[in-house]
Amino acid sequence: PQARRALEIHGAVVKAYDGMEPAQLADAPTEALKGLSPATASRLEAAFGMTSIRDMADNRLVEQANGIVTLANEESGESVEQNPGTYHESLVELADGPVSRLKGITPRQARALRETLHTRTIRELADNRFFKLARAIVALADMEANQDSK
Repeated sequence: PQARRALEIHGAVVKAYDGMEPAQLADAPTEALKGLSPATASRLEAAFGMTSIRDMADNRLVEQANGIVTLANEESGESVEQNPGTYHESLVELADGPVSRLKGITPRQARALRETLHTRTIRELADNRFFKLARAIVALADMEANQDSK
């Protein structure tokens, strides 16, 4: 099982990072993720300060997007009642709205996501493969660190 996990992890990173343990990968630069170009990594660093895979996994805007999308998926089967005269946006509508609606995102950051990762909506940010890979690698690294400390 451990060898299989290593193969799955290393299919997500460029060749130069093959053979590294999850803890090492978590601290590797963002361009270690297969398909994330150095130019894109540089733009993400400039806009968000992300220099490592761990930085990507821990990004507060992505966490916010994940929370909205998770709750929107729960809400999608329910009817949302509105009071006359007031507008209550459903979480589904928010999730399918532009990333610029996230609390704390700057216009520069929204533009960087749109131009580098072609991410326009909150749902697309939550579903972005690079952020998902980063979270998975960090989760494995943290799990191994917790096991080692026992």
